[in-house]
Formats: sequence, C-alpha cells, structure tokens
Amino acid sequence: MPIRSPKNVVVEVTRPRLRQGMLESGNRNDQKTEAFPYGFARALGLNRLEERRQWRLIRRNGTLFAQRLGDDCRPSRTLPEVNLSTDPWRPAHQTCRVDLEFHIAADDVTLIRARQLLERSHPHRSPTSGIFLVCSLVDAASRDEFLAAPENEREDPWSSAWAERRSRVVGCVVMSRLFHGNPRGRAEIAAAAGVDFTPDMGRDETIKRLRVAWLSRIAVDAPYRRTGIGTAMVAEARQVATTRTPWQPSYIEVIRTVSSAQAKEKLEVVSDDFLTRAGYRLIDLQARCSPLRLYDDDGRRQTDATPCRQLYYWTKVP
Repeated sequence: MPIRSPKNVVVEVTRPRLRQGMLESGNRNDQKTEAFPYGFARALGLNRLEERRQWRLIRRNGTLFAQRLGDDCRPSRTLPEVNLSTDPWRPAHQTCRVDLEFHIAADDVTLIRARQLLERSHPHRSPTSGIFLVCSLVDAASRDEFLAAPENEREDPWSSAWAERRSRVVGCVVMSRLFHGNPRGRAEIAAAAGVDFTPDMGRDETIKRLRVAWLSRIAVDAPYRRTGIGTAMVAEARQVATTRTPWQPSYIEVIRTVSSAQAKEKLEVVSDDFLTRAGYRLIDLQARCSPLRLYDDDGRRQTDATPCRQLYYWTKVP
C-alpha cells in the first residue's frame, strides 16, 4: 500500500536570506535554495537585522508563504498569508479572447523580458522597482497566429515584439506603492474607507492609513493588443493584490497618462475602457503632466510633444 503524505504540513523556514535573487534557508548542512519572487525582499525584511520580526516564512506542502506577525509575534488573524510561489496560475475567470496564465517574475530571464516589453510598449518605460505580474498565452500556437498578422494591420510595426517568437511574456503589470506624490483622487478612497484625508497629509501616513497599492505600469506587447489582455491583467491584479503582495492593500490606484483630447473625451462621456471593465472607477478629475514624445511609424520619438493629462482610477480589493 502506498504511503500517503500528511495534508497541510507546515514547516517554518529557518534562517531565510536572499542571495543573487534566490532564497537560501536552513543550516549549512541542510540548506535549501529556491526561486523567490522579485520585489519582495525589502518588504519582508530579508537580509536585515531587526530586533522584532514582522514576517515569518513557512512552507506548506512545498509552497512558500509569508505570515504577517502581530505585536505578540503570532500570525495575524485578520490578514491572509502571502503566497510566494513562482509557479504560474490560471485566473478563476477567463475574460479575453485567449487563455492566459499568470505568475510573479522571479528568474532573471522573465524579469528581463518583462522589462523589455515595458521599454518598447509603455510611454514611461520600465520602473526600477515593484512586483512584476506577467501573463503568458497558454497555447503557444496562438502566439504564432498573432505574429503572422499582415504588416499593414500591425500596431507599432517597428516593435521588436513582432520578431520575438521565444518570449512567453505578452503583458505585464507592475505593482508598487506611490510615495512620490499624494494625488487628490485619494480623497475618494478615504471617503470609502472612512478615513480623514487632506492633500498635505504625509505620504507615508496616507498609504499606511488607506492601505493603498499602485499599478505603476500596465502594458501589452504590440501583437497581442485589443484582445482583452489588458482588462484581464488589471482584473487579476485586483483579485490577487492581498494574497500575492506583501503590502496586502485594501485599495488599488492607477494614474493613467493620456493625451489632453482623450482625457476630455473620457471625462465628458463616461467611456468603457479596459480599466472600468475590470471594476476600476474613473474619478472626474485630471491633473497636468509633462507632454510626451510618442513614437512615430518608424519607432522613433516624435519631434513635437503631445500635450497630456493624468487620469485617476481606483478600486477596492475584493
């Protein structure tokens, strides 16, 4: 008779430390090295000497989790564990034309490809920090169908994505927290949360009291746009923000840069865009920002800058 392993086996990860992007744990004679998601080390206090621990790493049935500890050094009863697995997962509901799977970037290859995607597909390019939620096509054959689109129908025909047949990353969302500004749109989040808010409130205090995270980048590579992937990505970010990020937010904010003409149109007529379809609320508010030099048909930055405005979206995490 085969021996069945016990269910729900929980083992605390001892002496965890990050080295060259890999998590090392255990004693020298019994050391384990495994993949660890990018962007988590600082938030979880790895490689830092602290008198009071705020997190505890455990392994349940082979999967890494982080438990937030309270003042009594016991796991929180109100906040769920953070899943640190780097394995891909399928969304509970497929909402676009193609089947997608998601995972948090951990290895260098995935992170480099996600950054390359942002460099060529996002006007603000790739950030230096954050958690990279990437999505891929489940069926590799469908990728070839997208890449075979006629040249006269291609969006951003100059993009190197049209010649990239090995990369499995077709879209990317970078999740972070916005400390270098205190947008007025947060007043609506504060009202929903029952928290007093003023624009001159300290930024750290605002984020702490509102428990708000920020989608700093959202991008889909050129061959795969207008298929619903953007909506699926921001919807999945909303679903997993609490269980797949160390900040465990209650709300998510998005600041979207669009042309002045697009901003006027969206605010005058409540439009149905990829963010609102995913459950994000657009506030009747816009902020000034620097003009952008967009790409022309040859992939070069245009000489004339396009006047732009910033729109503010937010949503409550389910």
